[in-house]
Amino acid sequence: MTKLYVYLIAFLLTVTSQISNSGLISGLNEYDGGIVNLSGLDWMPVDMADSDQLDRNEIESLFSDSLSEFYGFRYATRIETSTLLNSLGPVEDGWSSNSYAGISWFFDAFGVGPFSNNNSTYWDFFYGSDDECIQDISQSCYANILINHEIMKGHMFNFAGYDPLHPTPNIRLKSDDWWRSPTANASHLLVKSSAVPEPPSIILIIVGILVLTYRRSVRNRYF
Repeated sequence: MTKLYVYLIAFLLTVTSQISNSGLISGLNEYDGGIVNLSGLDWMPVDMADSDQLDRNEIESLFSDSLSEFYGFRYATRIETSTLLNSLGPVEDGWSSNSYAGISWFFDAFGVGPFSNNNSTYWDFFYGSDDECIQDISQSCYANILINHEIMKGHMFNFAGYDPLHPTPNIRLKSDDWWRSPTANASHLLVKSSAVPEPPSIILIIVGILVLTYRRSVRNRYF
């Protein structure tokens, strides 16, 4: 019976470790001067979202494929994107030291880089649901974010239309594959709701199994 306990504990540690190291960006995240607002969602890092260099049409076709790494994901809406980026610092036109710490967190957490232009690291990305930026569903919301470690400033383009109320957001064709160029640094902003039980829930399940197993062993010992 002791072996069974050991196996169950090992299983518990393995499962909780896998959940904690799933590679997704979620939970409480902080940077020097602020707290990141992820809207309670799991966000896919750039190295996962761009691993096969797919365009938006190709990625959307995989959202319902249970065998795909994109299963269950979707594009972050304009309000979710706006909420995230606004939590990193003020969205201003031009370079700003006020958003440097927040954008530094973003580039590190999402694994953006190492492409650069004039000492600036940048990232272009698709985001938004269909019809959010334009009624033509062959096109998508599109924006970019930059950082320059030399001058210690970040850059989020206000005119890109992160704010859902912005009248003229940037757009691109979903089939556009400009980022497949070796000089490009672009990808997709993908999110999903977490459907996997949190580690505390799994702990309760395992504890319940251990209690039931112990009671059964005691009953068998005396009857």
